[in-house]
Amino acid sequence: MFKSHPDGRELALRLHSVGIPVQKVVRKRQSGYYTAEFFVPNLETEIEPAAVWARLIQRCFDGHATIIAAQDTIADWRPGKPVICAIVTFALTT
Repeated sequence: MFKSHPDGRELALRLHSVGIPVQKVVRKRQSGYYTAEFFVPNLETEIEPAAVWARLIQRCFDGHATIIAAQDTIADWRPGKPVICAIVTFALTT
């Protein structure tokens, strides 16, 4: 499926290949967890909440991704208080 510890770039490419528009994926060396960031450049428009991206990540890795956290940045100063940035922290299991 994937090598034991793929780097963030490899995972970003894999997510993009299945239509998940992640902006950046980073692997934390100490924990081994990955953080995937979703946003529109310049935070111009709203995006789906982190919970949606978390489900898509789990599907992409056929259940081999454990979601650690899903966080949203909400623009509470904009009408409707849209999500402008979502971060999903996850671990890969074999």
